[in-house]
Amino acid sequence: MNPTIDVVVLSRGQGPLHPLVRRGIEWQDCVHIRLHRLTGNWRPHDVHRWSVIVRTRNRGKRMGSQPWFMFLDDDVVLAPGSVSRMMHFLRSNASLAATAADYLGEAHGDSGFSQHVGMGATLFRRTDLDRIRFRWQPGKCECQCCCDDLRRQGREIKYCHEAGAKHLRTAAQADPYCPAEVQASCWAGA
Repeated sequence: MNPTIDVVVLSRGQGPLHPLVRRGIEWQDCVHIRLHRLTGNWRPHDVHRWSVIVRTRNRGKRMGSQPWFMFLDDDVVLAPGSVSRMMHFLRSNASLAATAADYLGEAHGDSGFSQHVGMGATLFRRTDLDRIRFRWQPGKCECQCCCDDLRRQGREIKYCHEAGAKHLRTAAQADPYCPAEVQASCWAGA
């Protein structure tokens, strides 16, 4: 039986998901995805965009009830089978609290280790996710604070080399053959 994963897509707006992001979700096999969507909204007291992201991630982590939980940003396209590969990697490494698809090109060497693990396509064990609260501090995004907090608890977070994902903005900038639909979707200033 395929495991069920609560996938929370963090969105910048109420519109439909980008077609490539939706297709990336549909490409996942050997897992059952229970999709949730959450929009981050700027409030007058927010001093940084990380304030919005932190608040939204903390709301999002309470969604669903499955033992497996994934954050997916609305501008990250998953490669076929990536979620099941992350699930296998997480299940076979008891010290891991979470694993991610490296959509930013940050992983160093074959170990998957990086001080900073981007949260845009990250699969968590819910038990570990429940032990942290997303936060940020000057000079440290919520991703880095999450990595630091997990590691302080003796838990690890790494990239899964077998899981692929692309950031829409990065893909459009880096690939001159990138389809016009992707280039048109790139968010300025994101």
